[in-house]
Amino acid sequence: HELILSPHNRRLFEREMSIASRCRHQHLLQLIGATNDDGSRLFITELLDTDLRNILTQRALHQEEIVSCLALDVARGLNFLHLNKPFPIIHRDTSSSNVLLWRRDNCWRAKLSDYGAANFMRQHMTENPGARIYAAPEALTSQQSPKVR
Repeated sequence: HELILSPHNRRLFEREMSIASRCRHQHLLQLIGATNDDGSRLFITELLDTDLRNILTQRALHQEEIVSCLALDVARGLNFLHLNKPFPIIHRDTSSSNVLLWRRDNCWRAKLSDYGAANFMRQHMTENPGARIYAAPEALTSQQSPKVR
């Protein structure tokens, strides 16, 4: 219990709350509210049907589902974060469990969630991306080059 209420975890929660409150886009999970009062940390978000990891454990997705809806939705969400002013936001944990889904017509639509590993991009690279399996290969080496805008 003391670990959960630690000052370090409180700062992480406040940081995630700060980032999530700046992210209003149709392909990002909508934050409705948050509280950090009296040690009761709580995010209130919109409710979606499932996540991509759950769907992938049930069945393989068709190429058309991936390209025409899911990949495009995730790309649009990431694009919004990367173009954020004054500092772009790098999600750093784009994994199947952080891609939330809901049904519209006969296809799944996607929204990115979980800004716990997100960071504001400046002129240096960040270390230790969220899920190593989904990280860019250069993120795992010391041979990273800064992003140029």
